[in-house]
Amino acid sequence: MSVLIIKNTASEGPGTIEDYLKEKGIAYSILSLFDCKAEIPDLRGFSHLVVMGGPMAVYEMEEHAFLSYEAAIIRAFIKTGRPVLGVCLGAQMIAYSLGAKVYAGSAKEIGWYKVAITEEGMKDAAFSGLALPDEKSAEVFQWHGDTFDLPKNAVRIALSDLYPNQAFRFGSNVYALQFHIEVTPGMITEWFQDEKGVGIENTLKKSDEIYPEYRKRAQKFYENFAVPIDELKEEIFEEGLGFDGSSIRGWQAINTSDMLIIPDPNTAFMDPFMKYPTISLICNIVDPITKEFYTRDPRYIAQKAEAYLKSTGIGDTAYFGPEAEFFIFDGIRFDQNAHSGYYYIDSAEGIWNSGREENPNLGYKPRHKEGYFPVPPTDSQVDMRTEMVMEMIKCGIYVEREHHEVATAGQAEIDMRFDSLVNMADKNMLFKYIIKNVAKRHGKTATFMPKPLFGDNGSGMHVHQSIWKGGKPLFAGNGYAGLSDLAIHYIGGVLKHAKALAAITNPTTNSYKRLTPGFEAPVNLAYSARNRSASIRIPTYSASPKAKRVEVRFPDPSCNTYLAFSAMLMAGIDGIENKIDPGEPLDKDLYDLPAEELKNIPQMPASLDEALDALEKDHKFLMKGNVFTEDAIRKWIDYKRSNEVDALRLRPHPYEFFLYYDI
Repeated sequence: MSVLIIKNTASEGPGTIEDYLKEKGIAYSILSLFDCKAEIPDLRGFSHLVVMGGPMAVYEMEEHAFLSYEAAIIRAFIKTGRPVLGVCLGAQMIAYSLGAKVYAGSAKEIGWYKVAITEEGMKDAAFSGLALPDEKSAEVFQWHGDTFDLPKNAVRIALSDLYPNQAFRFGSNVYALQFHIEVTPGMITEWFQDEKGVGIENTLKKSDEIYPEYRKRAQKFYENFAVPIDELKEEIFEEGLGFDGSSIRGWQAINTSDMLIIPDPNTAFMDPFMKYPTISLICNIVDPITKEFYTRDPRYIAQKAEAYLKSTGIGDTAYFGPEAEFFIFDGIRFDQNAHSGYYYIDSAEGIWNSGREENPNLGYKPRHKEGYFPVPPTDSQVDMRTEMVMEMIKCGIYVEREHHEVATAGQAEIDMRFDSLVNMADKNMLFKYIIKNVAKRHGKTATFMPKPLFGDNGSGMHVHQSIWKGGKPLFAGNGYAGLSDLAIHYIGGVLKHAKALAAITNPTTNSYKRLTPGFEAPVNLAYSARNRSASIRIPTYSASPKAKRVEVRFPDPSCNTYLAFSAMLMAGIDGIENKIDPGEPLDKDLYDLPAEELKNIPQMPASLDEALDALEKDHKFLMKGNVFTEDAIRKWIDYKRSNEVDALRLRPHPYEFFLYYDI
């Protein structure tokens, strides 16, 4: 027996089918969208096919091309007559593969819905072991608000008040369950008894009946966190661990330094870079005296921003999708003291090394501004970026694509699939951690510094964002570029507060060496569809309402994404609440505008000092709902001025010697 499992997401919940297969010593292979090839794999070696769930919709196939590939595999397997089981999205994929229509349903939100077994279902041998309260129905959890028509010749075996088709059998070997079964080993035992049918004994169980044991096991496993296992108790997830808050920049004074960290078990992952097995967790910060969350903790600010959005009634979820660019260099040297100051970057890909003796020098070094999408050997870092992606997948990050970026010397981009605000900020921290450590593993160094190279493009972080409510996208409408009035007002808020936002989204002195005309940096505060010269772009890749979003292009990857995402959301909410009009879109190349036209378009700040001045004057919108406190904003401004702006201002710059030494 050998099982092929198709996965549409980087990770699964507790008690997966994989657990069962490992326990029984059954051979299996995983096929994920990340492994898709041009042709269907050889299916002859597999006795069973399992199609798991995922966070996408079948009717969005244009956006998720891999689903067509998956459907071809399902059709091919069904034709062999061997057992097929589809769960959640997998059920929709089976329905689609059998020629049925899959479409958006009427459900306002995911949740618990009453599912009843039909008479045909009660007669079905695969359902004979169900332990239901009245032997006919039970509440089940449904992740998707989508549904499907019953395929021709299929037998309906479960339905609900929500949808007429919740589960069906096709022939004697194909089963599809639209609702979410918590797939534990005991639930699929009968299915693996032979190759003739599918057993789903005890499938209809609530998560709260299954998860407690998993939580207990997981928390004990987490006890490796931070201190030896013998010293850790489960109480740390409630009582926390102490640390010195005065050693964190911008946090506590020495006389009030005691603070607590409370690990968040939902963020746990196996650290792929440690010599010994290590669980890493993200923690929340708590005052040991008041037991209140710490108002300067960026993650807590992000959590408050999400809560504030819900409290306004505007929406219940804000999605963010950052596109963080970075450089992978061979080496970096820098120093600054009383009598000298310099930096020196080197890269085998750097065009400046085209004449270097390399025994031999093979060329293939991307010229300035010509590094976008090359193939090997010009792109020498494909395998390294792929390794970064694979490590991200192992850690639960859904990656959409990776590629070389515009600049010479190893500029790169890896794009994660969008997620809700706090989740996306959590992932971005892990994203940077993985990139830096994989680069180090290869003897390289990665940096998210916005402008490390003179004369070439810097690294930006375009941030796609949208607001949803009840599972429905709120940015889709009949206005400009298919936007709703709400989305237009969101844009108005971001543009109105952009100069203040810059102090958070572009928080380094180096950031403003990127925000200069001529290097694809969006310095002009305008919006437009498809136009990458505007500071806000409306992507037009898809007509799907779910794909409608705005892309804020001025942030860079040096920012703290907990703060940056929160600040942009608060600006957008302010725009919605006050119906701020962003003016007319500018559908022209803003880089080539005549000076007479350009002078009427507001521009981003020219320096961090200017951005901090703007934030000092304009930050009340951030304080709504106590999301950002006056104390947190004041500390941010003061720290940036004294430790970065003034520190740089006081030091001679190497280029000043070129300009002035012979005066």
